[in-house]
Amino acid sequence: MTENARSNQMVPLPIVFLGLSLTAEEGRHLLHADYRRPIEKGDLDAISPPATVLIIDGVLEDRRLPPSEAVRALERGVRLYGAASTGALLAIELLRDGMVGMGRVFKFLHRFPGDREDLVALLYLEKKQQPVTVPLINIIFACIDAGMTPPQLKKLMRLLTSIPLHKRTWATIETACSASGLTLPHSIRTFDVKKEDASSLLDSFREEVSSPV
Repeated sequence: MTENARSNQMVPLPIVFLGLSLTAEEGRHLLHADYRRPIEKGDLDAISPPATVLIIDGVLEDRRLPPSEAVRALERGVRLYGAASTGALLAIELLRDGMVGMGRVFKFLHRFPGDREDLVALLYLEKKQQPVTVPLINIIFACIDAGMTPPQLKKLMRLLTSIPLHKRTWATIETACSASGLTLPHSIRTFDVKKEDASSLLDSFREEVSSPV
């Protein structure tokens, strides 16, 4: 075995927390990594350096990961990267502490003055890791890419955020937009910026994982 091969074997695989924006099965086609369920309280405390952690999805409410736990991980020397959903939110909060945020969602939310979590939140079936509501950020980016004007986008965001989280289904959203005179892009149901950002984050680490140290 060559010296480079021995060194490469000693490099721990990135740890990836996901399941909603992108499935672990989809992730494995992009990056050889240690895939885990959406991150929650206690997950980072259990990780010791050297470690690279990519956070995409996470559990909210009482099991959510406290930012203080992420700060402790950074102070121990764990490298933290975030994108797409919970990862993007956490990266915005911990930029000054050394966490790195990536992707379109992260950049958009970093400039957004309102409730950032509301734009990426969704309800899902935990056992199946299956979303049952639509994250608003996907609709917003689909309309941005389709050329919706700033006044229309402002009206759209007011409308979308007025819909309670548990009612954010395609049927409810499309009916509300139609009643308000807003035309959604034809491809709206297949557009997924969260998935795109999650894929890009994993793809950006392919060379680091495959290259010898």
